Amino acid sequence: MDETNTATAGGSAGADNATGQSNQRGQQSGGNAALDTRTYTAEEFKAETDRRVTEAVKTANAKAAEEFEKRLAAEHEKWEKQSKMTAAEREAAARKEEQAQFEAERQKFNAEKLEYDCTKQLAAQSLPVEFAKMLTGADADETKANIDSFKTAFDKAIEAAVTERLKGKAPASGGTPPADPFLAGFGG
Repeated sequence: MDETNTATAGGSAGADNATGQSNQRGQQSGGNAALDTRTYTAEEFKAETDRRVTEAVKTANAKAAEEFEKRLAAEHEKWEKQSKMTAAEREAAARKEEQAQFEAERQKFNAEKLEYDCTKQLAAQSLPVEFAKMLTGADADETKANIDSFKTAFDKAIEAAVTERLKGKAPASGGTPPADPFLAGFGG
């Protein structure tokens, strides 16, 4: 096994094997796209690995903290609005929010149902079902129209491809056709 692979895949045991051997890194350093070749000792390899892991954890934590702050600010704003409302207004706002959530779920369900129906129609017409997502329209009528126009274009494309393949090679002009040995046996 190649020691470079052992060093990168073998963890700390591989780090011991990588002592004094070349470890190539395929990362860009300082905007330079060239490969950075460096020899690592076991301690340097561990330190570099720790540095990269620490950097990745810091980045992930920063993203999570930013997302949390956004969600917290949105919830705080919502709470402030609700605190200024009367009980009847809060109830109406809750109903409005539930209605909006219900409508969003309903639209998603209808879109999935239309795509499923489109897939069934494509399969029934012996068309590729992979096009269902692209052919699904806003409603059943639009989806049917999309399928019909797709079928027309698809059939024309298939017909053109078949015609092209059947054209074949034109016969050579001039000269007499070669003698058929079978017919020559009949004396003709």
